[in-house]
Amino acid sequence: MLQTTRVDVPTDHLDPMSLRQPGVVYSNSEGEEAALELGAAAREAAKIFGLPMPKRKKK
Repeated sequence: MLQTTRVDVPTDHLDPMSLRQPGVVYSNSEGEEAALELGAAAREAAKIFGLPMPKRKKK
């Protein structure tokens, strides 16, 4: 199980090693902003490693 970002939810049932640490900034890997960043990172990696990028389908 994963810990929620809500602070009003108990965490005593979770493994202490998997708990979020105070003061650490965690990123949200879901949502449009993360998807756009992932696409940009994939394009940059393709340039660095010389990998072909799949063509985007036009609407």
